[in-house]
Amino acid sequence: MTEAHKFTSLRVTPSDKTNGVKTNYRIDYSSGVPTEDGDKLYIKFPKTIRTPMTPNCRVPDFEQCAVNVNCDTESGKIVATITTKLLNGNKKCTKGKITDQPYVFFIQDVENAGSFITS
Repeated sequence: MTEAHKFTSLRVTPSDKTNGVKTNYRIDYSSGVPTEDGDKLYIKFPKTIRTPMTPNCRVPDFEQCAVNVNCDTESGKIVATITTKLLNGNKKCTKGKITDQPYVFFIQDVENAGSFITS
C-alpha cells in the first residue's frame, strides 16, 4: 500500500461545547480497510483547540471493536495507536465483514477554542 485509505466515516465531537473549557473529544470512525492491532491515527486539531502535552485516550464500555487506544504526541499531532478485537474473532465486531467497522474512543482534557463561531 502506498497511501492511507480514506475513512468511510469520521466524526470528532466535543462532549461539552462551552467556549474555553476542558472536555473530552469523541472520535468515531470507520474505514474501507480493516483496522488491525497497532494501526495509528494521526489527529491534528485546529490551533485554537489546545490538546494536552500528554494525551490520555480511553475506550468507552460500549465499544465493541477496539480493546485499547494509546495516545501520544508527535509534531503537534495526537497519535492514537489502536489495539483491536478483530484478531480475536469477535463476531459482534466483525459483523460478517472486516471493513467498515465502527470504532469509538475519547481524547480526554482537550481545551475548546475561545469561540465556536467562525470569524
